[in-house]
Amino acid sequence: MRIFYALIFLLAGTVCAAQTKTNQPPLLERSVTLTVQNEKVPHVLTRIAQAAGFAFLYNSSIVDPEQVVSLTVQNLTVRQVLNEVFHGTLNYKAKGNYVILTKAPPPPVKNEVVTIYVSGYVEEATTGNKVPQASIYHKPSITSVVTDDYGYFRIKIEKRTDSLSLSVSKKNYQDTVIQITESANQYYIISLKSIVRDTAKIITPKAPADSITLFLKEELSHPYYSEPNIQNISDTLYSLVQVSILPFVGTNGRLSGNVINDYSINFLGGYSRGTRQLELGFFFNMDRGDVGWLQIGGFGNMVGGKVYGFQTAGFF
Repeated sequence: MRIFYALIFLLAGTVCAAQTKTNQPPLLERSVTLTVQNEKVPHVLTRIAQAAGFAFLYNSSIVDPEQVVSLTVQNLTVRQVLNEVFHGTLNYKAKGNYVILTKAPPPPVKNEVVTIYVSGYVEEATTGNKVPQASIYHKPSITSVVTDDYGYFRIKIEKRTDSLSLSVSKKNYQDTVIQITESANQYYIISLKSIVRDTAKIITPKAPADSITLFLKEELSHPYYSEPNIQNISDTLYSLVQVSILPFVGTNGRLSGNVINDYSINFLGGYSRGTRQLELGFFFNMDRGDVGWLQIGGFGNMVGGKVYGFQTAGFF
């Protein structure tokens, strides 16, 4: 019987320990408060590691042992503190109970196309709280990412145009545009102002229980409506051609539902805000808005707006 109780106690302790570990934020998102004055970088790294409860791993050749740093930080994440120290010259990766530091590579240049990495946090302007599920996107390249649970993002941009601006959008917040540079690795803290909305309740009549047609129309008008980019972005983007394998797996990526295409070729299925000329889907096509001239779906078409022209499909 004693052995039985001992096993129960051990199991409970293991579960509690695992739960505690699960509730801890990732290493790079742990909060740090410290003040250093003319201290050498290796010593600063030791203090950061002690404050956050982990260890650093890095090749000594990438850190100048004689470089001194002075800074005061209060309740900043480990990632933010490292950016204050290294200014984007190093990359950081958490593995186990270690943060691995590596030298940031220079941006590759191919056919005059420069690759730029932009990272940072999106936070609420008045409170400083991090904003998860915010959309960061580059219009010319139709590239986007969404902030994680800690408001952090990292986006890769292949610069082919002179446009060096990033758009930031989040439902119930004002849209923001930031100007970036051509440097390889950039870091920003982006503040969003919340929109104060009228709290008056609007009561809408519910559809009758047997109104199947109305229900289907509502469902087909808003496919993937819970996608962050569709929730956040009111802008309409435009593209000459979309080629996709599945919804959001194609040339327009996670911005598919925000883009109106002139031509769209969808192998299994495609999703867009609309089509102006021709859409061909070997299985199905889905458009949030209007479709123009010609739409062909091997199995079916779902259109949330109007069809201007000819539409055909195998089943619907």
